[in-house]
Parts: sequence; C-alpha cells; structure tokens
Amino acid sequence: MLTQKTSEAESNYSLQKKKMKQILREKKYHENNLQHIGDNYKNKQIRNLYQGVNNEKRGYQTRTTYYKDKNGKKIFDEEEALARWKQYFEQLLNPADDAANDYNEKNSTIHQRPQLTEEDPQTLSVVENLISILKNGKIQKCLICF
Repeated sequence: MLTQKTSEAESNYSLQKKKMKQILREKKYHENNLQHIGDNYKNKQIRNLYQGVNNEKRGYQTRTTYYKDKNGKKIFDEEEALARWKQYFEQLLNPADDAANDYNEKNSTIHQRPQLTEEDPQTLSVVENLISILKNGKIQKCLICF
C-alpha cells in the first residue's frame, strides 16, 4: 500500500507489484508442472514423468537467435541481421536477369500440358468415358476404371 503519493513511491510500488506478480506466476507454473508429474506417475506414463522431472530440474533456458549471411557465417548482432534480411528481400523481389530467365524457363516447361487431339482417339475416348461416369456418388467406380 502507498503511504505517500509521490512519483518515486508510486514507481517503487509498481515495480514491487510487478515482481510479486512474476513470482506468483512462476510459483503457479511450477505447481502445475508438479501436478502433471504426479498425474503421470499415477497413470504409469513413465516417459512423460521423466521428461517432466528433467524439465523441472533444468529450468528455463534462453535460446540464442542467430542468422547466416551469404557465406554461411553466423550473425548475432541485431543490426547486421536486419541488414541481411533487407538484402535477402531485395534479392528475392528484384532477382538478377539470369536468375529470372532461368526461373521463367523452368516454370514454362513445368506448366505445359499435353494436348489431346483426334490423332489419339483411344486416350480421348477413355477420358470422355470417365467424365460420363463421374457423377455424384460415382467417384469410386471412376477410380476403379483406372
């Protein structure tokens, strides 16, 4: 409780309140984990039991985030990482002419479909037959035809 309403006292009070909330959240988290570990023991889920025990024993471990530049060198600095992301998206959105031509050539060959002509009546008749069979509830019969 605040006894004096000064800015210093209010900031000190809010800081202490935040610390207390954090402590209570951690306590509740650990109690919940212990409850799950106890449930795993009762239900004879040994693997989950040992995983829970090991996680509680290790505690929270921070993860380091890093990125790689073009040469595979690791980047830990935030500003360098942002510069690398900028460079990556510029490359992605504005590809070099050679890379764009290669990409267009690959996609043009992938999306070409064979044309059915009258020269291949057997294939054309099979497709027409399958389309005529393909009605609601008849999909299994169509799949059997293949």
